[in-house]
Amino acid sequence: MDAVERVRNMVRHSLVVSPNVKNKELFDRAREIAPEVVKDLTIQQFHAKFRLPVLRNEMGRKASGQPRSARRSRAADATNTGATAPRKRAARSSRGSRAAAPSGQQTAVREVLVEFAMQLEQAESRSDLIRVMGDMDGWVARILDASQGLRRRPAEAESKAASNGRPAENPGTAA
Repeated sequence: MDAVERVRNMVRHSLVVSPNVKNKELFDRAREIAPEVVKDLTIQQFHAKFRLPVLRNEMGRKASGQPRSARRSRAADATNTGATAPRKRAARSSRGSRAAAPSGQQTAVREVLVEFAMQLEQAESRSDLIRVMGDMDGWVARILDASQGLRRRPAEAESKAASNGRPAENPGTAA
């Protein structure tokens, strides 16, 4: 048995005995068992290479009580013998109709969310980011208004109008 397989078996055994074992403990045990296998790995890489595959394989078997290959072959047998394959569930009609043609309300909400994302992206400093996030109630109000078909001035135009003491010049566009 090679070193990689010894580490996999150790991880598998440890997870069966104690499913909540920490990655650090598994990593340290692996370093004792086969230092050449884990010498260049970080804990995250170890987790991805050893622990996750074991968890995926074990969860796949526990889900149906059969190995994954048996489930696949049974499905293949059903298609080869002419039996009808299980039908996929039909998509909900409301979801399908909304996906086909977005309503004006969906479009308005999407525009508000895109504007929010653009302002987050344009934040050049932490204080800019906090300013955008600090107006979360304003963003929520704009989303609610958009979902009800109402128009609200962009948050930045409202804050400029409040600071200057005069109304914003173009309330329909973002600054």
